[in-house]
Amino acid sequence: MNIKYSGKTFFVFVLLVQFCFGQKVFKLTEGKAVFINPNLGVVIQKEDKYYSYKIYIDSDKKGTGFRKELDEVSFLKFSELLKNPNNIFPNQIVNYDFKDLKNKKFLLEKGGINYEFFQFNNEYFALFCKARKFEYTAYPVGLNTCFTYYILDLGNNQKITCSFSNFENSFLIPIKNKMMIWVPFLDKDYSEVKSFDYQKIITEEIKVNAWQLYAFYDKVGFDSEFYKIDTLKNKKVRIINSLKQPVFKKEYDSIKINRFIVCYKKGFIDLYNPTFKKFDFENVKAIIEHRYNYTAQIIKGNELRTIDISGNQDEIAHYSFVCQDNLESDWLTNIFLTKENDRFYVYSDENTIMAEQYVDPNQKIALKDDLGIQAIYFHSNSNNDKFKSARGGQNDFYVYCKMKSGKYNIYNLNFLLPLKNSENLAYYNVRNLPVDLESVEGINYKGLFKIKKNSLVGYFPINKEPKYKILEDFQENFARFEFPNGQKGWLDLNGNEYLDN
Repeated sequence: MNIKYSGKTFFVFVLLVQFCFGQKVFKLTEGKAVFINPNLGVVIQKEDKYYSYKIYIDSDKKGTGFRKELDEVSFLKFSELLKNPNNIFPNQIVNYDFKDLKNKKFLLEKGGINYEFFQFNNEYFALFCKARKFEYTAYPVGLNTCFTYYILDLGNNQKITCSFSNFENSFLIPIKNKMMIWVPFLDKDYSEVKSFDYQKIITEEIKVNAWQLYAFYDKVGFDSEFYKIDTLKNKKVRIINSLKQPVFKKEYDSIKINRFIVCYKKGFIDLYNPTFKKFDFENVKAIIEHRYNYTAQIIKGNELRTIDISGNQDEIAHYSFVCQDNLESDWLTNIFLTKENDRFYVYSDENTIMAEQYVDPNQKIALKDDLGIQAIYFHSNSNNDKFKSARGGQNDFYVYCKMKSGKYNIYNLNFLLPLKNSENLAYYNVRNLPVDLESVEGINYKGLFKIKKNSLVGYFPINKEPKYKILEDFQENFARFEFPNGQKGWLDLNGNEYLDN
């Protein structure tokens, strides 16, 4: 099929592709390769015309998910390209088994910076840089470039590795006694493809460290369309790439792709990192990723552990990818309580919304006085705290009150305000909130109350009523508990319980 576009002729083909051990292999059948140019790529001759040969990832395309185009090159342009001393011709290319690259790392030192080039996973090659001195970079390792690839069979046992044309041109070309590596190198002109003149090759099992995983995720991530969750006829799921290949053979009940790849099956969890290497963990029951860095807490067996994105449990590399400051701080409003003449009042030091109206700074609003309240406390166990303003959408302003009876009740602060709207009154009603408690302690940094009743304890609002014999402090995302019958386990902030084996 011929397509006219911008004065050029494109030939678009339906592709037949071979998949061999995770490698995508195309055979050149549309013409004869003339040379490979660092920037234009593969140039072929078809009859008496010349074309650049390009293959694109096309995730919307039925079948293989590939699209191939031949872009005509004028004879004048071809003549200019032919003069490039960096061109490589087919007769220079030697037979090479590209599966060997899985265990080879190419090293280069340039300008005081160490570079490593290797196959990151079955889909990507990556070029990492590591500064000699920490101050040269924002973090120890940077990702210079990366690309997903295919193998092009030129015939006569001559094969090269090419990046898909959705990416910047990159090539791996085996010639006698050398692997030519052409990548967009971090230099004065980043857009120009340069040869990676490696000084050393290390042949070993490649172990991607945590910093490299961080750098890869920062640049590539898994929120793009390249990796997708595919649902099979048996309702199981797996991960496929945009080339419609499964990235691993195993099927799961459900999968979540984030910084960690979390796969659920029959109540247990398999964990993978961005290289799709499965962590060597057994009996993982739960995982919660930290919000601001590439670490997570997991429950492994009956133990709580912290791991980084490489699966390391000992020397964890903490790399924060956003500021540790609370990103919601701009939405928080100071709320104060005061008691005057046995009447409680609430106010703020800035404009906000309370009692169904805009309230000026320091404008006091009287609370209900017919509930037998002796004192009111926030999560901070004091008479001042911070809550999301109405803009942030928080409606549950919980407080705990010491009653004149000596017991403690938990109320929604809105319920204590003079509301007129009947629907609002019904929403904030005291129903389903803990009352007649023996004690209450605010856990300010978690927004929780530790409540006790009938010698049992719990965390509100996770627990509506106390239910545990023993309940320890949260270790970030999980708290250790014991039921009255002696059964132990872990509680997370969403109320999920993970019982010991």
